[in-house]
Amino acid sequence: MPYIEGIVNNQYNILTMFAVFVIKQKTWDNFFVHKTIEMSGNFSIKPSAGVGGVIHSESERCLNGRRTPMKTSYQIYPIGFIEKSNEITEIDIFDEFTDALLGLESFSHIHVLYWFHQNDIPDKRRTLRVHPRKNEQNPLTGVFATHSPIRPNLLAMSLCRILSIASNRIRIDTIDAHNGSPVIDIKCYFPPKEPLENIHLPDWV
Repeated sequence: MPYIEGIVNNQYNILTMFAVFVIKQKTWDNFFVHKTIEMSGNFSIKPSAGVGGVIHSESERCLNGRRTPMKTSYQIYPIGFIEKSNEITEIDIFDEFTDALLGLESFSHIHVLYWFHQNDIPDKRRTLRVHPRKNEQNPLTGVFATHSPIRPNLLAMSLCRILSIASNRIRIDTIDAHNGSPVIDIKCYFPPKEPLENIHLPDWV
């Protein structure tokens, strides 16, 4: 994932994946102020041991007990970044994606998918169990059963209210992201047609 030093090559032991991030912004929190910067990163995530400790090749994965061809290389490009200043939170969309905003003003809310870039270090991405909400009184829990920002793939999603859209900037009410967090995607919010039933949650929620 992008680091300020430039091109970074990291290898993990999960699955093979390549991503190129090119981020252009006027302000990068804690690094540059009022400067235009360009950053690119390249990382590789290799497959981990499968069922029975067998490491499958990059062209195969185990599906229902059978080895099945599966694409193992993916590219993700940020479409913008989070900018927070003076209690104002905006999503700054890169110019090349401005056309994708057409019609978004008709919606009140959006799902924002972004990257936990400050946790993008090997030790945190290998962490699979945490105490939810950073409270050790809560039981040790697998990260897939939490909203922890520490997880193998650092994708985050927040539901946000749109306050205004001007050109390529979306002002939102709030988001649990840091200034400068790369935005991966935006999806308009559709409320569920029917309320969910038989919902159960752990005691710590």
